[in-house]
Amino acid sequence: MNKLRYIFYLLIPLSIIVTSCSRKATFQQSSVVPAAHGDVKVKKDDNRNYRIDVEISDLAEVEKVYTRNYSYFVWMETEEGEVENLGKLISSKGFLSNQRKAELETVSRFKPSRIFITAEREEKPRQPGNRVILRTNKF
Repeated sequence: MNKLRYIFYLLIPLSIIVTSCSRKATFQQSSVVPAAHGDVKVKKDDNRNYRIDVEISDLAEVEKVYTRNYSYFVWMETEEGEVENLGKLISSKGFLSNQRKAELETVSRFKPSRIFITAEREEKPRQPGNRVILRTNKF
């Protein structure tokens, strides 16, 4: 019984340390796509890179918000104020549901301070345009 108690008291601080290594930010409600909601999880990996997981629900198809030639892109603002294109947001419907989901999993060597999503006409934009769909607060 004492061994179990010892293990229990050892695991609590360890679990707190492990879970505190990742950060989570929620996207603010959008006036462009008000039903959309989601969050971003950021975790530093063993190679000192940052794993960034973006998950969005109820994001309208870009064709319903803008013309057919647009795509959603995820951007990151770094602590130094630089902006990096993280990639194109991939959207799909659930198998047994009409709920639209979009996600992106990527890695960056820079520490993010804010994540935002834009609608872009180009397939490989270098800079974000002014059509911001969703954004997080600084985290």
